[in-house]
Amino acid sequence: GVSLMTSTTEVLSMLLDQNGDLLFSSGTVYRVPAAGGNPQLVFAGSQHPDIAATPYDRFWALAFDRDRHLLVGGFGVIRIAPGADGLVDGSPDETFTRVGGVTGAGLANYSQPFSGDGRFATESKIILTYQMIVAADGAVVFTDQNHRVRRIDPGPDGLVNGDDEEIITTIAGYYSSSDAGPSPFATSEYGDF
Repeated sequence: GVSLMTSTTEVLSMLLDQNGDLLFSSGTVYRVPAAGGNPQLVFAGSQHPDIAATPYDRFWALAFDRDRHLLVGGFGVIRIAPGADGLVDGSPDETFTRVGGVTGAGLANYSQPFSGDGRFATESKIILTYQMIVAADGAVVFTDQNHRVRRIDPGPDGLVNGDDEEIITTIAGYYSSSDAGPSPFATSEYGDF
């Protein structure tokens, strides 16, 4: 048997990698080898203050892109490139790139309108991702806690990897009547789409 006991409370997202290893997240991302054993730390926002939105940034949503890079979503979206072993398993040679959302509690680089919709994904405000998929065209589609489904369009290479060509939009969801004007991206003021 595998012990899922960690310092966390509940598993919110999980998936299998190409070797059948289980990756799961409850705010921090862990890996359990297919052969069994204890969870191994893969990613914690507190260990990467250069790309985490805040020191307490937690990551709940998980997805793989076509190049087998792991995407983790929290107050932004991070892309983790595999190490020399070809796996995302917490090895020190993995690289991390913020591909969506702004860093820093002050949100100094935050763009309008409407949380950065229509702008570069790395200039957008992402509240909190809970579910995430990678579409057939390479776009990253995710739920945002502010009652929206959002999409980061891939760049010319067909990937979402943090380039300036990658634009974020809301494709469905909530728009508040207290905002300055209607968003062309939201489909319903009350989220009943």
